[in-house]
Amino acid sequence: MMTTVQEIGFCFGYMTKRLLRFQELLGDSDADRAEMERRTKLRILCETWLAARADALFTFKAAFGTLQASSCDLLQAAVEAKFVKTEVESEQNELVVWQALFDKVKEMASSIDVDPTLFAEDISSFKDEISALQSAMGIVLGRLDDRDTQINSLRDDVERLTLFLADQDATISEQNSRIQSLEEIIRSKSDENHTTSDATSREEHAQYSGPSSGSAPARKAAYDNAYNRMRREYVGSPVAFLATLTNHITHAGALQPIVFDRVVSNVGGAYNVHLGSFVAPVSGIYVFSTTLLSYPGHTSHFQFVKNNDFVSRLFLHTSSGQYETVSQTVVLQLNKGDDVTIRNQDPDEAIHGSNYSTFAGFLIWETENIPAIVG
Repeated sequence: MMTTVQEIGFCFGYMTKRLLRFQELLGDSDADRAEMERRTKLRILCETWLAARADALFTFKAAFGTLQASSCDLLQAAVEAKFVKTEVESEQNELVVWQALFDKVKEMASSIDVDPTLFAEDISSFKDEISALQSAMGIVLGRLDDRDTQINSLRDDVERLTLFLADQDATISEQNSRIQSLEEIIRSKSDENHTTSDATSREEHAQYSGPSSGSAPARKAAYDNAYNRMRREYVGSPVAFLATLTNHITHAGALQPIVFDRVVSNVGGAYNVHLGSFVAPVSGIYVFSTTLLSYPGHTSHFQFVKNNDFVSRLFLHTSSGQYETVSQTVVLQLNKGDDVTIRNQDPDEAIHGSNYSTFAGFLIWETENIPAIVG
């Protein structure tokens, strides 16, 4: 009997240590504290049950010593001791006590989402009771271990997110500083431009209103020049063109520029219709696009070229009796004087004209006189 009591005591002692550990880790949560109260009640029940049986054994021991020290009949004392032992063993083997304890373990298991069907329902012997109770406690403790693992994983995730948010805050602060610096530069340049424009306007007005200002056409020309200068200052120089190929090219040489000979528009005069090249009048960001129509039965390669340097390629392959087109758009940053052309890559290639093949481009942002941003 004492061996059995020790096994039970070890089982519940281990369970109590696990519950205390769980209480230390999760004691800050209201839901966890409620759950720990349920576990505490179970622990008190187990400790009370074991203490009651230990008290019975100590009572018997004390009574037996008293009987042995007195002059009473030892045979009668032995009979009474045997009776006490029988009563203790009888109470220990009562299924009601074990069933109540087993039901309490199942109730605690269900509170942490352990499936009740995992526990054996048929408890027919004392050994089965011990085995079933140990199995149930093993399941409960296993689930608690899983909870510990999940909580540790969540804690790691929270720490990583905290570090990430701190890094994002630093990045946002740095970007705000850069934005403020840029705004100050823009305001400074705007004030300078306004000051320059006001001074120029006063000078020109003095010229127009002076006694030697000249004829009316001269004054109008001066006004137009001032207007164009101010427009370039605030708006930028407009640059855009569109050219098409009217004549067929049947034997193009290797790296030969394709001359798009019909100019549809050429705002700013940057496209050279004789050379087929675009020369940037100002530094800036430009967009170029081309569409090429090939002859049937040809495989052709073409290139976007900037200052004789390759930028990108176009490919056309057609079967006999078929025409195919290829299109491409590029965005380039050019300095003033840079040139852009469309060139044939391989020798003896053909390109269809009749205004099917085109070359176009325009300025989207002038970069001259824009201060560099440090940071």
